[in-house]
Amino acid sequence: MDYLINVNTIYVKYDGINTFVFEKDRSYCFLGNLLNKILNKSCEYYGSSFKGRLKGAKSLIKSRYKLPIIVSEKSNIVFFSFKDIENNYYWFSFNNIIGYEKIDKNLKIWFCNEKSIILKSSYTVFNNQILKCSGLLVNYQRR
Repeated sequence: MDYLINVNTIYVKYDGINTFVFEKDRSYCFLGNLLNKILNKSCEYYGSSFKGRLKGAKSLIKSRYKLPIIVSEKSNIVFFSFKDIENNYYWFSFNNIIGYEKIDKNLKIWFCNEKSIILKSSYTVFNNQILKCSGLLVNYQRR
């Protein structure tokens, strides 16, 4: 597994069996839970460890729970974690989300490649994650 998060990465998902990476124009499937490995290797490639990115985010937005991270400052790549009701774990690219809405008890998310997904999950929790990403970027850019 040699995958690095980049500007084309829309999200990374672990479904309990496999790790999936969805990009703007392609997708990949890796056996097992490689979420942390992909995140850490990508953060290190761009100049810091995953733990270092978390520590920086904690300092910038004064939060300790479900922190977003800046994977790459140069490319402005920001990712945040999310878990749906079906226990799928996601790391979404904040930069590649163009919209989201509540549909009944589900959440629909639109991406920059004109594709979308529907998750069984909370709109409010997702919106809070988006707000944390916005705060992280604003505070980072003010420094």
